[in-house]
Amino acid sequence: HAARIRLDNAADDIQQRAFNAMLSSHAARKNFAKNVVGFCKKCNLDGVDLNYQRPNKQNRDNFVDLLKRIKELMHSLIHIETLHSSSFNIFMFSDTADPHTLSVTLNGGALHKYKLKEISKKSKFINLMTFDLENPKIDVIGIDWAVNICITEGVHLNKINIGIATHGSNDTRAMEVKATYARYGGFNGIALYSFDGDDYSKGFPLIRSAVEMLN
Repeated sequence: HAARIRLDNAADDIQQRAFNAMLSSHAARKNFAKNVVGFCKKCNLDGVDLNYQRPNKQNRDNFVDLLKRIKELMHSLIHIETLHSSSFNIFMFSDTADPHTLSVTLNGGALHKYKLKEISKKSKFINLMTFDLENPKIDVIGIDWAVNICITEGVHLNKINIGIATHGSNDTRAMEVKATYARYGGFNGIALYSFDGDDYSKGFPLIRSAVEMLN
């Protein structure tokens, strides 16, 4: 199963405050990790991606601790109690999948607020979102700047997915250049954001151009 749940704290102020409040509490982190892994198992998903776009510097250690707890539960052989609310059971999800993939999505413009080396050790890969650093069309200087910070902090290139957006000034040429950068730069791959920013009526030309360049 290639599907995984994405937990996002970037959407609004309420969500951000709630996520950071959870990180600040030892008990809440423990409960959150258990519920997330239980949900993945219940819904037959292979893992979780934590999209932490608005990091709180005071929670740097707590975010690493949360990743540690989720990873330990994923790799544990003990039984994880899954949630049994009606909102899950009506879909008749099976309990056959064991979640094993933990990834993170980080803000390329706020890398100083993360403990990058520790995050890298506990996640399978890092989706590096660098959209706000990109200049129009084909400039990858901003992306390269963020990547160099990650390398300096001890993150291996093969752990990084280069984030490529389908909105704004991107066209097929820009997508090809950024995908080429990811392909030949020694990275794990690319992280596309998002399908609804592309033109589905024309067969997703932006996404297709990036994927074809990778292949």
